[in-house]
Amino acid sequence: MNHIFRNGIVLPIALGALLATSLGATAAPARDRDNDNDRQEQRQDRQDKRKEKRQQQREERREQRQEQRQERREDRREVRQDRRDDRPAVAPVIVRPGHPPVVRQVDQGRRYDRRDDRRDDRQDRRQERREDRREARHDRREDRRDARQDYREDRREYRQDLRERRAHQRYRDDYYRRLRTMQSRHYTPYWYHSGNYRYYRGNQWHRVNYYGADLLRRAVDLGYREGLRAGQADRYDRWHDDYRRSFVWMDASYGYRPGYVSRSEYNYYFRQGFQRGYEDGYYDRYRYGRRVNGEVIIIDAILRAILDLQRWG
Repeated sequence: MNHIFRNGIVLPIALGALLATSLGATAAPARDRDNDNDRQEQRQDRQDKRKEKRQQQREERREQRQEQRQERREDRREVRQDRRDDRPAVAPVIVRPGHPPVVRQVDQGRRYDRRDDRRDDRQDRRQERREDRREARHDRREDRRDARQDYREDRREYRQDLRERRAHQRYRDDYYRRLRTMQSRHYTPYWYHSGNYRYYRGNQWHRVNYYGADLLRRAVDLGYREGLRAGQADRYDRWHDDYRRSFVWMDASYGYRPGYVSRSEYNYYFRQGFQRGYEDGYYDRYRYGRRVNGEVIIIDAILRAILDLQRWG
């Protein structure tokens, strides 16, 4: 009776804990996206505040420059006015042949004032251009300083994320270990074979031989397996799903053998398989692949949809 009572209590508790765990694992990507969005919003807020502060400083400098220019103009105007007041009026006598002399009241200092005004205006324009160039240099220095600050903050957040992503670090170490093992193997030399396969990509047909076709199939399959591991690592770390930020997707050269196909073609089909494997690993499903004898391979129909090889000749 006690055994039945204990089972009747423990079993619902265990089922509830299992259900809560599964719900927490399902809600983890959403929380990760929210955290990532919060970090981006905070970073954007910091950038907006720095921009507003720079804009206020620029406005204050412009107002200060305008006040200084206005003060210089007023000082020069007062100096000219003082000169005019101190200068006596001169009445020149204009004599023309065959005409009586004419007395004209003319201020001989006006032309000198106009010349001084033009000289002062040129000096003001040169001064304004110098101040504008100085302001532009200051703004560029501020922009470079802000860019360096953003870069340091991004690197700090990236290092913090790496410390938190332990499963990703284990996957990274295992990947480089397998990569060194693969590079240490002795590959068979290049064997010439007539191009009896073709596939369509980039609005044109490409011809490859038997070994090249096998290497492209291998690129899709290896890409799927590596994407599955990377997606599982991000899911364990409760990291947001972004296969494009994976270092393996960026390199996309795992398992490449030169001589049969170009590296760019291999990278393209490796990334096609990696994207699908990452989705299966991150969302814990097998939509594009299946397990065979303990190993995961991509489904043949998906492989043919990605790489449609046709016999040629």
